[in-house]
Amino acid sequence: MTNTKHNLIHSTYYGDDCIFLLEDLTNKITPLSVEEKEAYIRSGGNYAEVISKEDSFDDHIIEIFKELTLTHAYQIADYVGIICNHLYKKYGNDMVFVSLARAGSPVGVLMKRYMLWRYGSDIAHYSISIVRDRGIDENALDDIRNQHPEKELCFIDGWTGRGSITFELKKAVEQYNQSRSAHLNSDLIVLMDPAHLSKIAATKKDICLPNACLNSTICGLVSRTIFLKDKNKESYHGAIFLKEYKDQDYTNWFIQKISKKFHEPKESMIADKVDEKYVPSVYQKLSEDFGVLEKTK
Repeated sequence: MTNTKHNLIHSTYYGDDCIFLLEDLTNKITPLSVEEKEAYIRSGGNYAEVISKEDSFDDHIIEIFKELTLTHAYQIADYVGIICNHLYKKYGNDMVFVSLARAGSPVGVLMKRYMLWRYGSDIAHYSISIVRDRGIDENALDDIRNQHPEKELCFIDGWTGRGSITFELKKAVEQYNQSRSAHLNSDLIVLMDPAHLSKIAATKKDICLPNACLNSTICGLVSRTIFLKDKNKESYHGAIFLKEYKDQDYTNWFIQKISKKFHEPKESMIADKVDEKYVPSVYQKLSEDFGVLEKTK
């Protein structure tokens, strides 16, 4: 997507594997210390309006990441294939992958590559920002829809947890549809759905995706997304490029290890229904078992 209005952040992904629709704030924002960020949030600010410095990972964490990747590469490739086959049967080539930066970005890249490997389909893949209590980047959605007016937008993340992003996406897309008279589907597509909140997931098992071990060094050296209160009306949400971690970047190593294991899955899509009562019931059980009386929503 070529747009002179925006200074898009670059990443270390290959080619158009992942186009981040994020403004490059690398030299425009200063990372805060954790203490400074916490003080800002306590004063009423939103966590996404500021960013703290990312720490590098020690060799032990890197080895865990590598071991998980090599051990589960075939299984992850299986899950990617299950999801992609389901989507292709439903939409064919008439879809665009819209991953939620950053955790969804590697999954979106794997799905794009699988579609090319299995069907010869070059599906466009963009990664955009969504922020709790601030919603999704509507300017980015506008531009994607203008670029691909007849395509179905498929929102992608890695997994479901407590459900914060799942519900934020649903609320944000509903608001977007109302303001634009649009009909976007707010379903979140994930590989793993332990929270039982996704209609399109390869498994309901709680399995650790290896990319969950790392931060920018598995996502093209792109930081967590940033929402600036005083941003231009036409601007996207932003991020910074963490070039200082170039020597620790496993972005394309991870993609290549999984891509080499692509195959035709034997299993079909998991079609379990959404159960919004599941996560609260788990929290309730944990609170009873460990004597924690905090009320969960």
